[in-house]
Amino acid sequence: MTQANKYSSWISVVGMPNAGKSTLFNSMMENKLAIVSPKAQTTRNSLKGIKTIGSKQLVFIDTPGLLNPEKRIDKFMLKSIQTALSDSDQILFIHDATRSLQEKELDFLHKSLPKDSEVILVLNKIDRIEKNRLLELTQKFQEAFNFRHILMVSALKKSGIDDLLRLLTDECKNIGWFFEENQITTAPISFLAEEIVREKVLFNTHQEIPYNIFLQTDLIEDKEDIYKIHMTLFTTSLSNKKILIGKQGDMFKKISTQSRLELEKLLNKKVFLRVHIKVQDWEKKLNDKIFVNY
Repeated sequence: MTQANKYSSWISVVGMPNAGKSTLFNSMMENKLAIVSPKAQTTRNSLKGIKTIGSKQLVFIDTPGLLNPEKRIDKFMLKSIQTALSDSDQILFIHDATRSLQEKELDFLHKSLPKDSEVILVLNKIDRIEKNRLLELTQKFQEAFNFRHILMVSALKKSGIDDLLRLLTDECKNIGWFFEENQITTAPISFLAEEIVREKVLFNTHQEIPYNIFLQTDLIEDKEDIYKIHMTLFTTSLSNKKILIGKQGDMFKKISTQSRLELEKLLNKKVFLRVHIKVQDWEKKLNDKIFVNY
């Protein structure tokens, strides 16, 4: 198959925090590339997922939830959304169907999108809402913005995903592929490992702890029978470090074990994982070199 017979499309996945963007991203990819948790602002970086179906190649970009930039990290996250939008041929705007249309969503749709953007509204979590309420919500969105298409899905139950993929492949317009047929992401293993550890911190700790950490891979070695991964977990205070370690190290052992098991599943190989906790104001470390969109 020549490049002239291949087609591709870059698609940003955007929406409010906890709309189910990463769950939808993973469902479309049929792989768990993006971490998920019940907590808001789980996603920090924009992550690319590459799905090739026949002659069509879809490049999905999972983005952080829409937010008001207050902290320095928020500004980096907002920048990653803007970069993703500028690279996109199509935009999937994800809305949690159990919630009402919000003013921030309208502001984004009318003020933040590149000119002439092709936006597809995806109403997610439809399994958790009555049909009459879903129809009312759909009507409100139709009146608020001129969407190219409106689809209804349950990302968690994988309902409606095939219809969404069919629509996206039908609308592939760019001639040629950007990636190899078997490639599924541009993210390096180091990034995926850091995200898995961060996900386990999100699940096992509470309040502000998950938002006050930053992970950095110091060493990664791919041996014949094992991956060796060393990383540093930066947190902002000694009290946070004590919570992460837990009584007699129980919390940190739990986080490390869960991370190692998931990494072994992802990499299909044994993993030796060592994480060192360091107290440091890591937001001062943030810059374009270490806060990268993959």
